Amino acid sequence: MYGKLEDVHFYCINLLWGKTLYQPLRFVLVKMGPTHSILVSTKLDLAPETIIRLYSYRFRIETMFRELKQQIGGFAYRFWTKSLAKLSHFRKKTDPSPLASIKTEKERRNILRAVRAIEMYALVASIAMGLVQAVSLKCKASLVGMYRW
Repeated sequence: MYGKLEDVHFYCINLLWGKTLYQPLRFVLVKMGPTHSILVSTKLDLAPETIIRLYSYRFRIETMFRELKQQIGGFAYRFWTKSLAKLSHFRKKTDPSPLASIKTEKERRNILRAVRAIEMYALVASIAMGLVQAVSLKCKASLVGMYRW
């Protein structure tokens, strides 16, 4: 972990889990130093070591999303259309879907264009972040000397 070898102890067990519809899950109980964790997978054929390794990637992915959001502004888009109905966090399952109010082909096209703009904005921000990381890795030695305090 983080370029160092760590002793990891684990116990793996498959259990049925749920309230009414039970689902088989693979639980991996992990002890690494003073830290205890319980990892869960729906793939019962994954080796416990693989599950532990895959969960370790989670932190890299979360760090990447934080940088994409805070440094690059990858989710700071402001694309909207009047054709898109307002969504409510408090909508009941019995209420009609907001998308049911879309009547015309023009409204449908406007919504698709807004969604496409949002997707393209996030994609371009992701590419920009990758370029910034590539440049920083390539020029790391010259940047370190430049910012000495």
